[in-house]
Amino acid sequence: MLFRSKAEVAAQATDAANNARAGGSAGAVVSSGAAVLEHGMQTSKARFWTASDALTQVGGVLLKQGINLCIDQCKAVMRQAVAMLSKKEIDTRNIVHFGKIVASPDLSYFMHPDHLIRLGFFLLDLISLKKVSRPLVLGVLLPAQDAYLVVGINANRAGSPRLAATIFADVFKRAAEMIGAAVRRDSFDGSVITVRSQDWSMFMEQLVLIYTSEHTMRRY
Repeated sequence: MLFRSKAEVAAQATDAANNARAGGSAGAVVSSGAAVLEHGMQTSKARFWTASDALTQVGGVLLKQGINLCIDQCKAVMRQAVAMLSKKEIDTRNIVHFGKIVASPDLSYFMHPDHLIRLGFFLLDLISLKKVSRPLVLGVLLPAQDAYLVVGINANRAGSPRLAATIFADVFKRAAEMIGAAVRRDSFDGSVITVRSQDWSMFMEQLVLIYTSEHTMRRY
């Protein structure tokens, strides 16, 4: 089998949920704090103080809320990853892996760039079990805008992961500029753009073309 079974993925989800419920571990506190930070799409300053309150509040009401949000996030990522892999919605045949979410019970959740990036990293972990690690481009439909929110994530490679991430981010940005898509965010974790629905195929063609050229030149 190319990917882990649903039972194995579900077991990982259960372990993650149990670890989060424990609340006493550093990982659980960090994860739940991150969930609180993301909840409600607050401003950066407001999110900081919400997370601070969660870690210091007597009774831990906000921290418990963050843990529950973290559990929900883990479940959403697991559900979507299993669905996409079982339906072969991730194309792994090219120099860049890619896929898009058009219909899903969790569609609105993945409209948040950080959530989509988190799903992307999890998918890369699953794909790398049997396939060569390659960058992943993941899109989610924004129905109201007739567009896709698209993230580009570099695969973790041995050697110089930061250099590889920088190269792929540059290629991602150049492909976006060629179709007139605005770059919303560019970071080490992943690049984020919005692509009109009719431009999806053109964007992927340009991205693969440019990345293949860069990859070939750096081999010689």
